[in-house]
Amino acid sequence: MTEASYRLDYGPLTPWPERLEAEGPFLERVLATGPTARVLDLGCGTGEHARWLAERGFDVVAVDASQEMLEAAGREPMPPRLKLEGGDMGAVEALVRGQFGGATCLGNSLAHIVGTESLGRMMIGLRRRLLPDAPLVIHTFNYDRIFDLKLRHLPLETRREEEGDLVSLPLLEAQEDGILLFSTYRLRHRPGEERPLEILSGKSMQLRGWREWELHGALEVARFEKREVFGGWDGRPWEKHASPETILVAR
Repeated sequence: MTEASYRLDYGPLTPWPERLEAEGPFLERVLATGPTARVLDLGCGTGEHARWLAERGFDVVAVDASQEMLEAAGREPMPPRLKLEGGDMGAVEALVRGQFGGATCLGNSLAHIVGTESLGRMMIGLRRRLLPDAPLVIHTFNYDRIFDLKLRHLPLETRREEEGDLVSLPLLEAQEDGILLFSTYRLRHRPGEERPLEILSGKSMQLRGWREWELHGALEVARFEKREVFGGWDGRPWEKHASPETILVAR
């Protein structure tokens, strides 16, 4: 099984300006060390990271399997250095042409690659599309922490609106073989009313929670020889049961 045909909207209330302010400097610094400014963004979603990078001088090819996400990305004017491409990121070698000076796979997009064979094929294809010493930045939830501590939910996201607080509630249910059932509910909270909570929408899907050692293994097979792992965008060390996210930089 490869990338899902649609994506889990686990963060519908993401404050993008704040997120890009936190993540952008790390990404720009790492990608600037690549041999060229041509960058591949895998699992781009609605394209916020790709747009941010293009506005800073990178030539970005942004890939996603979801037509809905790509249409959302295209509602805003495209920077001239950004190109959107529809397709399965697991088949990256056949999907894009030429070589790149760097690549990203951010925001838990890698969890849509479910099988070990599919992950290995993606990494090998990506290695062939990257120039020597081109950096690859992978960002996921810290699934070692989620599985080992048996976490059942991710942090709530809220946004205050006139008709009541909008709440995003992501719930987790561990399955077998590293599979997680993600269920996301969007709620309306009106404090003080007789029925203060209303369910606006909800959906579930199965994703693969890749542990840190599994990512290292796939990268090693694909001959990414230099690998660093961080626990945050400020470059803090990764801690297996403390870091909320896993950021892996490979070359």
